[in-house]
Amino acid sequence: MPAPQNQGIIALNSKAVAKMCQGQYQDASMLLGRALRRVKERMLDPKVVSDESSSSDESEDYTVRSCFIEVDEGNSSSVFSMYNRALVVNGTDNETIFSSRNEATVSGILLYNLGLCSHIQALSGLDDHHKLEKAMQFYKAAAAIISLNQNLCGADRLLYLAIYNNKAHIFSNLFCDEEAQRCLAWLQEGLQLPEEHVTENDELVNRDLVDIHLNVALFHGNRSHAPAA
Repeated sequence: MPAPQNQGIIALNSKAVAKMCQGQYQDASMLLGRALRRVKERMLDPKVVSDESSSSDESEDYTVRSCFIEVDEGNSSSVFSMYNRALVVNGTDNETIFSSRNEATVSGILLYNLGLCSHIQALSGLDDHHKLEKAMQFYKAAAAIISLNQNLCGADRLLYLAIYNNKAHIFSNLFCDEEAQRCLAWLQEGLQLPEEHVTENDELVNRDLVDIHLNVALFHGNRSHAPAA
């Protein structure tokens, strides 16, 4: 029987994404914050640690789907398009979803969705500078967590690309060209996944990568046509 605590984390994220789709970003942020607190409580629970150390390292297969969020980028001065999709975890057994590397992925998704909430609010002109800084903090935290996983494939790959695309969007808006270039390099690396590492989950999310491919191409094109100093 799935642990209620784990089930709550997945459900809270799904509810938060539903709120984001309705434009209720403060409510969504509260739900995501609650989910992160439950992740922390779970990590500090000695019973959970003991159960995991005595169990196998195999984890339940699961998928991550993206959910389109309507965004007005009218206030954006970025060459990059924002990746305006929240991420939702689909799984059948939450106890095994939270074993091994998957815990880092789910935590990264919660932080990414929190960053997206602040990012969208900034584009709406709601305390934009503070919100952009907050979004960047969440994206950086998500990137640090996902870096714990060795191979970027499936859900990890989509999360990685979403994070660095939106970091590049923020840096471009702030005219931090050098930082945006670093993000571009990370994006190019993530897009060039070796064929042998492609999973079924990669096939499910490939349609979402079109915008990111275009961002990389447009950013290169913009720089190559820029006037010399």
